[in-house]
Amino acid sequence: MGSFVLMKSMTLLLALLCLSGLPLTAGTEPAAPAPASLASVTVAHLACLGGTWQGDVKGSFVEEQWSAPAGGVLMGMFRWVQGGKDGGKIAMYEFLTLEPGAEGPVLWLRHFNPRLVGWEDKEGALAFHLVAYKQGEVTFDNRSPEEPARITYRREGSDRLV
Repeated sequence: MGSFVLMKSMTLLLALLCLSGLPLTAGTEPAAPAPASLASVTVAHLACLGGTWQGDVKGSFVEEQWSAPAGGVLMGMFRWVQGGKDGGKIAMYEFLTLEPGAEGPVLWLRHFNPRLVGWEDKEGALAFHLVAYKQGEVTFDNRSPEEPARITYRREGSDRLV
């Protein structure tokens, strides 16, 4: 799908706060100290992903939400609506987790069609391994020579996730 920019949705964020009664603190938690190596990067270093992010990609509405770290993991979801937020059609969903790994956090994801029909087989979540980290930016690689893919998240200020 290429790169895209997601903007934090304050309206949705405020609605979630009011409905859930739970504080969401995306980007306001103190940053974890910079690690010495990739293996020492923890899920807590990636807490800056937390929050609700929305954007437009060539007329499609995209949204990604990440929880705050809990139980040593981050959990996220992604939604792609072709044709825009109002009146568009769901193209796909993703369920994502960031979990500890021997070489640093691993990004696990699964794709779903509408009605949660999975793309990957029952045993086949996709694994993206940490390949680069600096405060506010993290890159994962799927280590596949047949279909190489990288995912990079970069925070730009308090209201942009690229």
